[in-house]
This record gives sequence, C-alpha cells and structure tokens, in this order.
Amino acid sequence: MADTSKTPSRPAKPDSSNFDPNMPTTREIVELSHLLVLGRTPRTEHQMTKSLACGTLSMLRESLLSSKALDVELKRLAKRPFVVFIHIPKAAGTFLKFYFNSVYGPDRCAWLSKKLIVSDALKPSQYLVAGGHTPFDAAFQQFKDRNPVFISVVRHPIARAVSYYNFLRTQTDHPSHDRLHEMTLFQAITTDKKFRNQCDRDQIRFLSGTKDLETLKEIVEANSFIIGKQERLDDFMLALHEQLRLPIVTSDFRRSNAAAPGYLAEIAAQPRYEEAIDLIAQLNKDELELYNSFDSVWTSAPRHHRLAQKNSGKIASGVGPSHIGPASRPTPEIVALAHHILFDRPATKPQITKGLKCGTISLMRETLLNSAEFEESSKKLANRPFLFFIHIPKTAGGSLRKYFKTVFGPRCQWYLRNQNVEDRPVMRSDAPFDVERHLAKYRITGGHIQFDDIPSALIEKTPILVSVIRNPVQRVLSYYNYVRTEEGHPARERILQLTLFEALTKDKRFAAQCDRSQIRFLCGTTDLGTLKRTLEDHRFIIGKQEFMDDFMETLHKELGLPRIPVHSTQVHKSAPDYVAQIAAQPNYDEAIQIISAQNADEFTFYNSFGAVRSNRFCSPD
Repeated sequence: MADTSKTPSRPAKPDSSNFDPNMPTTREIVELSHLLVLGRTPRTEHQMTKSLACGTLSMLRESLLSSKALDVELKRLAKRPFVVFIHIPKAAGTFLKFYFNSVYGPDRCAWLSKKLIVSDALKPSQYLVAGGHTPFDAAFQQFKDRNPVFISVVRHPIARAVSYYNFLRTQTDHPSHDRLHEMTLFQAITTDKKFRNQCDRDQIRFLSGTKDLETLKEIVEANSFIIGKQERLDDFMLALHEQLRLPIVTSDFRRSNAAAPGYLAEIAAQPRYEEAIDLIAQLNKDELELYNSFDSVWTSAPRHHRLAQKNSGKIASGVGPSHIGPASRPTPEIVALAHHILFDRPATKPQITKGLKCGTISLMRETLLNSAEFEESSKKLANRPFLFFIHIPKTAGGSLRKYFKTVFGPRCQWYLRNQNVEDRPVMRSDAPFDVERHLAKYRITGGHIQFDDIPSALIEKTPILVSVIRNPVQRVLSYYNYVRTEEGHPARERILQLTLFEALTKDKRFAAQCDRSQIRFLCGTTDLGTLKRTLEDHRFIIGKQEFMDDFMETLHKELGLPRIPVHSTQVHKSAPDYVAQIAAQPNYDEAIQIISAQNADEFTFYNSFGAVRSNRFCSPD
C-alpha cells in the first residue's frame, strides 16, 4: 500500500511525450501502460515479458484494452458501493465534489440542492454517487434502498465558523453577503440569527438531521459512514482508497474554493475577536466533543471495509520499480502516454494541464476511464466487424494468429477441422455450432478451416473473411520443408526420406495438399469459377505473403486494426537455405513443373490482383 503521508516521488520520464504508435516497447513503457490501464504495474515477470513481446506501443495498447484483466477492473470499478456525500459547508467539500466527478464521471454524480426533492431522475442505477449540502435525514430517505456509504468531512468548529464568516462576507453573489459584509465576526455571531444558527452545531445537524450528539452517534453506528477531518485530509483520502478502492490523491492536489491566505490575521484583528471565538466555542461544545472523539477518520462501514481489505495492497504491487505507483505524480509525458494508450491519440495542451492537476496517476487514470471519450473508444473496439481468418497453411498464418490474438485477446478463438487437439474446438459444417453465443463472445475466429466448413449460420452473419495467399510454387516448397522438419507432424515419417519430386509423384495425400489448395480453402472446391463467385458473394480481404506490409496497412485502414512491422510477428521461421537445399535434389525442375501445371488456375488467381484484394464493403444478398 502506498504511503500517502509522504510526498510521492516522481517516476522517471519516458523519453518523449511525442509517442509514435510504432515505437518499440520498453520495460518503462510497459510498467506505465499497465499502471494507466489496469491500475497496477505488471505483477509477474511473465506479464512483463508478454507485454514486451507486443513489440510496439500500438500493439501493447490493443493487448491491454482487450485483456480480461481490464474487463475485471472495469467490473470492479462498477461494483463500488453507492456513495452519498454529505457536503458540510467550508469543510473541503468543493474539492471532494471535484474528486468524485473525476472518479465517477460527471454523468454518474447527482449533486443535490439544500431542498432535496425526490425525483425519478435520481433513481436510475447510472448514478454511483450523490450528495451536496443535504443533511443526513433527507439523503437517507432518498437513497436508503441503495445501501449507501455516507461520506463526509468535518472541520474544527471554530476554524469552520471563521472560514464560513469570511466566505459569506467576501462572496458578493451570496444571499447573505449584503447582511454580513460590513459586520465583524462578533457582530455577526451576536446579531444575525441565521448566521448564528449556521455556526451552532451545524456539522452535527448535517450528519444526523438534528443537533443532538447522541443521535448522531446512533445514526453513525447504524449505517455505513466514513467521516474524516479537513485537517487530516490525507488520512481520509487513504481511508477512501483502502475501504472503497477509490483512487489515491494527496493533500497537494489542487483545491477549489481556497480563501485568500491572509484572511485569518485580518479577522483576528477585528474588535472583540476573542469574545466571538468564546461564543462559537460555547455554541459548539458537543461539536468539539465530536471533533476530539476520533483521531483522523471515524468509520462504521465494516462490510465495505472487509471487501476492500480483501483486495488491499494489490493495486501497486508488481515487478515495476518502487518509484512508480498510483500515488506518483503524473508528468506531462505520462499524461501524454495515457492519452495514447487509452484513446490512441496525442493529448492537447489543455488536456496535459488537466491531467497534471489531478495530482496523482491514480486519479488521472480514473478521470480518463470515466470520460465519454473512453466509453466511445471502448465501444469502437467492441463493435469492430466480426472477422473469420481462413488460415491457409504456409502463408504467414502463424504470424497472423499471434497478431490477432494480441489485438483481440480473449475475444479470439481458433478452431481445428478434424480431431480435438490441445482442447481446441472443432469446426465443420456438420458440427454443432451456437452462432449467437459465439458472436456474443468473440470478435474473430478461424483456423485451418475451408470455406465450405464454416457453419452456414455464421456465414449468414456476413463476417469479413480474411486470408493470405502465396505464390503457389513457393507455398508448396515451404509446405514440403515444414512437413519434413516439424517433429510431430503426422506426415513427417512418410515424407522425410522423399525428395520433392518423389513426394509429389508417390504420396497422394501430399500431392493433394499441393494441388490448388489455396483455392480450396477460399471456396471449398478447386474450381476457379466457384472461387470467383464466392469472392463476389461474400466480403473478403485477401493479401499476399510477398506483400504483407500492404496487407497489414489494409487491415489498419479498413478495419482500424493497429499497424505493426511484419517482421515482429513472424512465428514459423524456416532455415534460410532450405530452398537451395531442395533445389539441389534430383528431379527438382520436374517437380516445379508438376506444381506449376497443377496450380495453373491458382497462378491465374494469384496474378489477378495486386498486393491486396478487398471487397469488404459489398452488400451480400
């Protein structure tokens, strides 16, 4: 748990606030990105290594925003207890309202007037905090069905009365200004009944609805309360963090409604000042007893306290350096990184300033997570069109699976066509498939699945079919080498001792895999005419392995997927000289002629378009 009683140290700065989405990931970028998205640095070295393997800032962003950890974190934030903030005048209330607006978002906060009117507008569950200058009795009647936690801050009664007097006489738009602005404190407390009443156990009245201290004690013990002191505000904010999992913020956080620094000395120089103070003290004997009855925080929220303690201490834990944590102060570079990670755009100067004013990374993060822009950004990611990846063997599919898994995280599912291996599900046209459940859970699916094995119910949902093809001869050479060198491949024992020519002429199963296999994957048959009709009737984005940069750029422009250097995703890397080794085999030229003849139609299709073929904007019947 971070110690907010000490001034938090500043984390080391990233190299620049001008973040490039394709900039390489570093340990520091990973630590800060995890902290900004998940509220903590990576917990294990495995998590650190996995995030570093994303390669670029853009891919790291996609990985974090699509992670189960973020889903859990957002659900955790949404399950915070309903808070009712009893705002006692001149007791840090304006600061706390700004804090709650930052934490929950303004549209989740219902700030009430003194004359509380029960309204249907305040009943929907969209509100997570409510309050204002509203005494407990009125707030309790309004919100008792929501099992609220009541939050408030008190202040030393004399200091509060003096501050309130100064506020009324200096705020020209306040209704009491004209009555009090020429009065001394003594005159105000002795001649103005309304002011005197507001200085007489008013904090007890706000907290209980009466001015009776015993009634207040009974109410606090019967309900969930967290009451702090303005003079010990850091302890109060730490209590909110520990008991309700609210973000950390420290006393140097910029406060609103601060009075002019010299007002106390000016009021103390007034005639009969000491008598005024004695009168205020006499009026507030019970309130002084209340104030002195606890050190810094008075709490009676055991259920919420236990819930928070179960998770206490986990927020800042991880493998990152100790100087980076939720209580660390944001720098301009960290604010800029937060906007890139959460919104995929640079921060403006006013946004940098606003982020710095939050005071801690924790509060800045919550402010951004509760923003309309983050909600819109999340919807945009969630509503990406559903994709089906037809993985043709030896066409960069392993690399693309890794890319898609990073981008879509748990919303990505790969299938097998035949037997169930490694607990992966099977997809065939005759296999059971719950399309509605699948679409609700995933945003991309696929595997070594031919078009005719995709369930018709899924095809009817008009997915965008994504695939990559390759020069037919080069694909066969790569496939032959893969089968021979991949231990555990079912065809390895049959092909290992055969030359390419022998494999094509003696092994019928291998030869079938080399005969217009790419056409068969894309349409279910080896007929070029069927392929053309299939491509016309459905939405496809097809790239070429030889032009992967163009293919990845198309995915970025048309689907909003992140750019990434192709080399950083390569999975199955063959020995660099395998083609030369195969070319030295007997009857190599005859083998190439066989492949070319078998795949004449496939060459026709391969040469029919440039780097990428896309008709994803078509409207299938």
